[in-house]
Amino acid sequence: MTKARRPAGQGADEKPSSGWRPPVFVLVLALLAPLMTSLPAVSAALRQPPAGKVFLGFPYMVTDHLQYASFVRQGEAGRLLMEDMFTTEPQRPSFILLYFGVVGAVVRVTGLAVPLAWELMRAIGAFGLMLAAWYFTGCFFERKAERILAYVMIGFSGGLGWLAGLLPEDLLKRPGYGFLTDPAHFQWNWSTFSSMLVGLWIPPLLLFLLASMLLLSRRRMPEALRAAGLFALGPLIWFFHPHGGNVAYFTIGLFGLMPAFDALWKLEPFPWRKTLGSIGRVLPYLLSFGVVVAYLLWASKDAVFAAGGEGAARWNPAYSVFWYPLTYGLLVPLAALGIRWCGSMPERPRHLVLSWLAAAVILSVNPLFSGVKYQFMVHLPLAVLSAHGIVELRRRSAWARRAATR
Repeated sequence: MTKARRPAGQGADEKPSSGWRPPVFVLVLALLAPLMTSLPAVSAALRQPPAGKVFLGFPYMVTDHLQYASFVRQGEAGRLLMEDMFTTEPQRPSFILLYFGVVGAVVRVTGLAVPLAWELMRAIGAFGLMLAAWYFTGCFFERKAERILAYVMIGFSGGLGWLAGLLPEDLLKRPGYGFLTDPAHFQWNWSTFSSMLVGLWIPPLLLFLLASMLLLSRRRMPEALRAAGLFALGPLIWFFHPHGGNVAYFTIGLFGLMPAFDALWKLEPFPWRKTLGSIGRVLPYLLSFGVVVAYLLWASKDAVFAAGGEGAARWNPAYSVFWYPLTYGLLVPLAALGIRWCGSMPERPRHLVLSWLAAAVILSVNPLFSGVKYQFMVHLPLAVLSAHGIVELRRRSAWARRAATR
């Protein structure tokens, strides 16, 4: 494994980041993220509703959240296997939805109303995600300043979707122009910060960061323990959020093949031993997909579960990559630089972040099944590569070093 090169011109404050104790600045931002993402719910709760209307506790996608609340109530009753309460069709409880079960357990223990328990778990999850992101940056950057740069970009960077707010309202109402408001109306698709508005999307990001760190860890641990952890995390991520789980499995599959892709890119002989070793490292995670397949084969025998799956398959919107310059802004060229100079990254972290970005982009632009539900997994690896692009640009360019100093 190669080590990341130290950028030229580092100051005395750019010391190696050691230990497991995050800096105060990191903890402050980890607390700030859930507080800021709570503002829509707080604002909606404090605002006087229009005459004849009542605020139900969820600030957006109310019909979706009413379905979620029905699952939370089943989780409150301690049910692992849940059913669709919004149909009169006969059914066998077949849904395993771990996040709703966790929120239901919070309702049972605390006595909170479902919307309050939902918001509480969302805020706790956002705090945990930000902490996990800090530790994840340590797999790529050895210097404290570089890690903080990557951490801030993961948690708080975004694109230029806000520009739609500057356009005339009558223009946006014309046929064919409404799509320009999508980055604002569906902002949770486009950045990790905005994804923290959606409680469901936090667990797959958080748990996959843990799986990635387990895979990349250089700390000594029994391989059996590592394998057991990877095997357990694969289905766990999927049962918390199937779309996030699909990105995770696809990423790990690509990661196992990265030595072969490296050799193909460099026109080198096929590295059989290295590729087989890489596949062996991720094999426990990939084998755990058998648990998911077995569950789907069993659950699909229920007509209501099968009909729900067919309905989800028919809902297949996706955003084109031509949206990316608008919705990711400066992250796109910076990430391109990060990819161009990714050879200075440690090998396994490089393979992981490239695999993650490729898997998330491929699934999010696919036109066959719900591409938009994968979009939220794109931003985090894009931000890491963008931070690496900035670090390398500063190291390689005297002009960039002078600009950074100023």
